[in-house]
Amino acid sequence: MKSKKSLVISALPLTPVLSGMQNTVYLLYKFLKKENQKVIFLEVKTYNKIDPIINLKHSYLFAKKLDNKIKNCKPDFIFVNTSKLLKTYKEIFLDKNRFFKTILVNHDLYNFRKKYFDKIEVKDTTYLKRSQEIEILKKTNYIIDYSNQEHRYLLNSGIKKKQLIDTKTPTSQFKNSYRTNAKYDILYISSDWLQNIININWIKKKLKINKSKLKFLVLGNKKKLKKKIEEKNLIIKEYSKKSFNLAKLGLAIFNSGTGRKTKIFEMLSAGLPVVSNLDLSEFGLKNNQHYLRIYKKHNIHKTILKNLNDFKLRKKLSKNAFTWSKKNTFYHQAFKNLKVILK
Repeated sequence: MKSKKSLVISALPLTPVLSGMQNTVYLLYKFLKKENQKVIFLEVKTYNKIDPIINLKHSYLFAKKLDNKIKNCKPDFIFVNTSKLLKTYKEIFLDKNRFFKTILVNHDLYNFRKKYFDKIEVKDTTYLKRSQEIEILKKTNYIIDYSNQEHRYLLNSGIKKKQLIDTKTPTSQFKNSYRTNAKYDILYISSDWLQNIININWIKKKLKINKSKLKFLVLGNKKKLKKKIEEKNLIIKEYSKKSFNLAKLGLAIFNSGTGRKTKIFEMLSAGLPVVSNLDLSEFGLKNNQHYLRIYKKHNIHKTILKNLNDFKLRKKLSKNAFTWSKKNTFYHQAFKNLKVILK
């Protein structure tokens, strides 16, 4: 049987994986490969330091390159990451006479993400109106990688149910190597995008890192993060999944920003007890069973100490988080519903 072909297009490189958006695309790439597809990846160069979709403009040279690639490799499926990118090259992706199926890898609807842009007072010169976004979404074959809130919004906006394929936020396949006596107390995963820097600087103030006895580890782009968040009692290491077991618990506290919160699911998948201020019940995760929830932001320090001092609680959270992840977010499980359309 002849293998099918997929073209995956993103505004960030495939590797190294330094953000949630990249993580989703990279694991989708791996999943398609395991499904015996021939997979081609194309990056749309973007140079914005706040978010890859801000001020994203149409490039004639890239459009020509994309058109040639499609004509030469004749893909069965084209996966496009973000509605902004879909809109920018809609004349190709949404051509009425296309011979391929166009699948949006959503990773945040633009008009959900824009709330964050407004909050930090950043202007996007290639602004996408709500009506424009819905119009192009209706022309896709399928949409994946959306939240429950976005799912309801899409259906209420006229997107057909058959266009929506439920996928989970994907994670790598980890082994549970959690150590209750790890060297560091707290792990935080951070890209060098502005929303992550805002969050971590806010957490530093909340936990008074410079005066704290807690040992704080940040994984990310060491060179870039050191310039922006360096602090006494805060160690920065290059992002590596092997380093997850260097900490006793993972911190997923958000004061601003948007996105699929990939870092939460990554830490859970590694069997790391997670402390978060988000309600994760929509994913089937239970407070005090799979993770520890902070209900009031001023209780962050108290909740962290409760977790660190309770050996049995950390062991329980670790075991339950890993078991849940293995069934739901390891990437072969997260993308399993795609198999129906890939046949």
